[in-house]
Amino acid sequence: MSPRRLLVIGWHNVGPTPYFDDRPGAGERMLRHQLGWLRRFTNVLPLDEGLRRLAESCLPHRAVALTFDDGYQDNLEIASREVISQGLSASFFLCPSFLDGGHPWWERLAAALRRWPSPVVDWQGAPLRLDGPTGIIAAAEVISERLKLVVADEREAEVTRMERIAGTLGEAPVAMLDWAGARQLARRGHGIGSHSMRHAILSRESAGDQCTDLAESRRLLESGLQRRVDTLAYPNGRSADFNENTVAAAQASGYRASLTTITGRNSVATPRHEIRRLVVSCNDSPRMLATEIKACWQAERTNPQPSRS
Repeated sequence: MSPRRLLVIGWHNVGPTPYFDDRPGAGERMLRHQLGWLRRFTNVLPLDEGLRRLAESCLPHRAVALTFDDGYQDNLEIASREVISQGLSASFFLCPSFLDGGHPWWERLAAALRRWPSPVVDWQGAPLRLDGPTGIIAAAEVISERLKLVVADEREAEVTRMERIAGTLGEAPVAMLDWAGARQLARRGHGIGSHSMRHAILSRESAGDQCTDLAESRRLLESGLQRRVDTLAYPNGRSADFNENTVAAAQASGYRASLTTITGRNSVATPRHEIRRLVVSCNDSPRMLATEIKACWQAERTNPQPSRS
């Protein structure tokens, strides 16, 4: 019998935000159904336990771990409640700068586009139409993908420039967890991990800046929450978003494992700083979730993801 594998599933926000538009309440209802399906048909483990049992080759059949990134306020108000009500566990990956009152740059960008003074935004010579919510989200996606290719300071400067034009500078586009909320998550028994200091796309930063970022994020989370933090989720998390310097920085900062958003299950041979995840949305139905999980298993058999290590 082949060794059993660990599937890590990742969500972000539950409710609608400027960047992730949805009907109020829809994400909460669908997340409840998703978690119910996972409780019935998989063996959900705390992430730390799942990683330990993965290393020891003693996973149960259909082993799954649940994670949420970024620290949206609805992670505490909705996701945590739904996870606990199903008798499950989850880990939440947080950015100290957001806990300090900052807001995700992609949400600030979308909020600025929603208040843009004209129906077209001319961004780097490309006219992008803002035709209703769908056009706004499409424009935000185009701009955000390009901004992921630059260093954090340049990205911040561009988003701030656009906020000034739209008149949204200094406004809070979405509710994020603060330190008190993060401590509530920890007291409820959830796992807490680092998602970097301010969600920089790490591979775009220098080796030194990556080391500083990851070490400081871990230090602040451990100090603020009075608990050990030894798992990391790379911001964005695709193969282009972290590199050898990132892995070295994570190891030097004391992280035991790092999560990507590269789709696939994890075997004992998966490098501990390249843990695969299946990222899903609270808009997905349980049937769609099941289809995504099945596709993930089939993809790993026919087209395994190569490792850097």
